[in-house]
Amino acid sequence: QAYARTYRPQMAVFPAPMLRPGRNELAIRVAAPKGYPLRFPRVAVGPQAEIQPLHDRRLFWTRTVPELTVLVSVLVAGFVVFIWWRRRSEVLYGLFGLAGALWATRTKAFLIDAMPMAQWQWWRVIYHSATGGFVVVMAVFTLRYAGVHRLGLERSLVAYWLLGPLAFALGGFAAEPYVARYWLGGMMAVGLLIIATSIGYARRRGTLTSAVLSALMAFAVLVGVPDYLITWDPRLLGRFLPEWVGHRIHLLHFGSNTLLLAMAALLTARFLRTLRSLEDLNRTLETRVADRE
Repeated sequence: QAYARTYRPQMAVFPAPMLRPGRNELAIRVAAPKGYPLRFPRVAVGPQAEIQPLHDRRLFWTRTVPELTVLVSVLVAGFVVFIWWRRRSEVLYGLFGLAGALWATRTKAFLIDAMPMAQWQWWRVIYHSATGGFVVVMAVFTLRYAGVHRLGLERSLVAYWLLGPLAFALGGFAAEPYVARYWLGGMMAVGLLIIATSIGYARRRGTLTSAVLSALMAFAVLVGVPDYLITWDPRLLGRFLPEWVGHRIHLLHFGSNTLLLAMAALLTARFLRTLRSLEDLNRTLETRVADRE
């Protein structure tokens, strides 16, 4: 039975008797389903003392960080969704909770070492749907946070999100390469909308917080471009950064994590300001009642 494997690094130690003086050849057999690009990072060969730190470092970034991301995303999503559930008027908390849940679902793919091909195809449907959903929800969140209320635009974003799952429903698993290449590629335009909205908000507010938020939005969106090129057209980026492309270093994961942490900090600050305002209001009312008495 065919199995699909994730990006977890693999290290093999060859006993000395297997090596012979002079030239040694390492043969690795890899295969990709029809219509998929072959994803295989560059092989590093050398003494164990040299390769072990490389393996451990890549294992941390490709396995430990996703584990922490899933844990933190689920906890934060549960917290903000609970706030939204008790106060339905706080739409931003509901949107952020949904974004966190979608990002945790997407990141879960990096925690699976191997999976039968049939199950992997179903998981790819979930993976792409969650990725596109996260981008769209963050776009709606940014619009609402910036005070831009355009119901038609929000509905159009949600409709574009649904195109991906609809393509799977109509074309089956064979539609996955086209969904990944074109539908997710179209999410770049949604990312540009996020950048433009955040820049406009920063210009209106003119505060350091809004400027930092705009920079984080731009960073989180732009780091997705190299990831897309590495997956579907590595030749262009490989001319300038061959080592980066060869080792398949992806950045979207870390850019989005940074953005989520920043958004969580902003919503937490907003929550604390609301509590502080209520406390000030209560003190003012108590003072007025005491003065009247």
